[in-house]
Amino acid sequence: MVDMVTVLAGVLNVVMVRLRAVVCRETVAVIAEIMTVVAIL
Repeated sequence: MVDMVTVLAGVLNVVMVRLRAVVCRETVAVIAEIMTVVAIL
């Protein structure tokens, strides 16, 4: 039981890290697009 809980916790941590990385990349991309539009205007 303890092993399963540890494994599940590890998997959740990995998933959260990946989700955060994706969100950060999308946020940076959106900011870059906004800055580009502002620069053009």
